[in-house]
Amino acid sequence: MKKIIASFVATLLIFATAQSSFAQSGTFGELSWSIANNTLTIGVTADTGSAPMNNDWAPWSRYADSSISTIIIEDRVTTIAAQAFVNFTELTTVVIGNSVTIIGFAAFAYTPLTSVTFGKNVEIIENAAFFGTKLRFLVLPNSVTSIGMQAFQQSPELTAVTIPSSVTSIGTQAFAFNPALASVTVEWDQPLGIPAFVFFGISANARLNVPAGLENLYRNAPVWGNFLIGNDNPNVWRIGSPNMADVTAVLSGNTLTIRGTGNMMHFGFAQDMTLEYNVTTAPWRGASTTLETVIIDNGVTSVGVMAFLGCVGLTSVILPNRLETIGGSAFSNTGLTSVTIPSSVTTIGIAAFQNSPNLESVISLNPTPPMLGSNVFLGIPNDACVFVPESSLNAYQTADGWSEFLCLQASFFHTVTFSSQGGSDVESQTVEHGETAERPISPRRRNYTFEGWYIDTTFATAWDFATDVVVSDMTLFAKWTFNGATNIVETHEPASLQAFPNPFINEIHIADAEDFSLQVLTQTGIIVHTQQITKPLETVNLQGLPAGIYILRLEKNGEVRTARIVKQ
Repeated sequence: MKKIIASFVATLLIFATAQSSFAQSGTFGELSWSIANNTLTIGVTADTGSAPMNNDWAPWSRYADSSISTIIIEDRVTTIAAQAFVNFTELTTVVIGNSVTIIGFAAFAYTPLTSVTFGKNVEIIENAAFFGTKLRFLVLPNSVTSIGMQAFQQSPELTAVTIPSSVTSIGTQAFAFNPALASVTVEWDQPLGIPAFVFFGISANARLNVPAGLENLYRNAPVWGNFLIGNDNPNVWRIGSPNMADVTAVLSGNTLTIRGTGNMMHFGFAQDMTLEYNVTTAPWRGASTTLETVIIDNGVTSVGVMAFLGCVGLTSVILPNRLETIGGSAFSNTGLTSVTIPSSVTTIGIAAFQNSPNLESVISLNPTPPMLGSNVFLGIPNDACVFVPESSLNAYQTADGWSEFLCLQASFFHTVTFSSQGGSDVESQTVEHGETAERPISPRRRNYTFEGWYIDTTFATAWDFATDVVVSDMTLFAKWTFNGATNIVETHEPASLQAFPNPFINEIHIADAEDFSLQVLTQTGIIVHTQQITKPLETVNLQGLPAGIYILRLEKNGEVRTARIVKQ
C-alpha cells in the first residue's frame, strides 16, 4: 500500500513539474512568450521581421487569474488580438512596443490596469479595448487615428485624457460613465464631429483644454460645448439631457439658479434603468451644507434623479410652471420646510422628498393628483399637511400615496394672467387666495414705453404688487405710452450688450454703450440701480447688491439692450 501511495505522489509531482515548466514559456503562432517575476513578455520568434498576434485562444490565457501584474509587448509584434488579456485579475501595467498598430476588441477589458505605455505607431484602438480598467491618466500618441466604441468606458478612476489631432473618429460612449473625468485636452484646429454620447456620464464640471484662441469655436460646437472651456466660471455647470448645454446651473453664494430648456440630467439611476441615468455626482454637492435656495426657471421640464440628495442646508426651492417630472430622491434628505408643486407636474419619483425632517407643508396645484413612486414622503413629519385645489380634494383623498397624509386640506388658488397688450409674453402665476402676486419682468414693445400693470383697460387703477392681494382669477393689463420714435432697433440677445466679467464680484464693465441709460433689475423686475453711461467703457459699481442674478437694461432713443448678469 505504501508503494502505491508513493508512486501516486511521485506521479503528481512529475505532472506538476511538467505543467509548471510548460506554463512559463512557449510559442504562439509566430510569437514567443514567457512568464517571469509576475511579468508576461511577448515577442517574435524569428530573428528578423515582424508578426501579428492571431485571434486564436492564447496559451497565456489560462493564467488570467494568476499573479501576472505586468505585460510587455516587444517591438516587431504588430497587433494585439481581440480579448488577448481580458479579465487578467492582477494586471496593473502594460508596455506596448513601437511596432503595434492595432489594439483589438476588449484586449485589456475588465482588468485593474492603472498604467499603459503606448508605442509610437498605434493607429487603431478597437471597441472596448480598455473597457472597465482603472486607468488614471491617458495620453494617446499622435499616431492614433481611430478610437472605438466604449474603448475607455467605465474607468472610474480616469481623471484626465489627452487626445491628439491625428484622431479622426471616436466611437459612441468611448469615454462614457467615467465620473472622475475632469480634464480633457484636445489638439484639433477645428472641433472634431463626434457622437452625442462619447462623454456621457463624466463629471458635470469637466474642463476642456483647447488650442489658444479657439475657445469660442469649441463652445459653439456640438458635444464639446458641454464642457467648461478656457476661463469659464467653475461654478457654472451644463446639466441638460441629452444635450448638456440646454440646461445650465449657476451657483452664486447660497443660491443655485437653473435655467434653460428641457430636462435636467440624472445624478443616479432612473427608475426605468434605461439610458436615462448618469453616474455623475451633482457638481454642487460640495455645497450641500451651505446651499439654501434653488431657483429653477421656466423652460426646465424635469428635476434630475438625486439632484439635491443630501443638501441638508436647502430650505427653499422654486419650481417652474412648466415642470413635468421630479426625479427619484431629487430632494431627499434636505432641509426643505415647504414646497409648492406646480400644476404641470404629473410624476414624482421614488423617495423624491424622503427623510426631509422639516418638510411640514406641501402645496400641490395640479387638479389631477400627480402619480407618486414609492416612499416619496417617507420620513417627513407626521403632522405635515398637503394643500390641494378645493375641487380636487376628493381625488387626492383616494389617490395612491396622497391618501396616506393625515392632514389633507383644500386650499383656494387663483390664476393671475398678464395681458401685455401687444408686448412680449409674460407668464401667468398661480397665487393662493389672499396672497400677493410677484411682480413679473416688464414686457417689451417696439416704439412704446411700459407704464405698469392695471386692473382693466381703462387704466384708471394700477395694481400694487406689494399690497394688493388676489381673491379670484384675474387678468392684469399692460399700459403703454407711445414714444414716437422711428427706425428703432430693439434687441435682446446677450451679445448686443457687452458686459464683463460675468459673473462678477463688485464691479462690472459696460462697453460700447455711451449715452445709454442703465437699469439693473432683479429677476422679479425691481429696479435696484440706475446710472447714465457716459464713456465708451463704463465701470458700474454694484458692491452694495447681494449675490444673485440680475438683469442689465440699456436704453437710448428707443433702442433697448438687455443681458443677464451674475453677482458672486
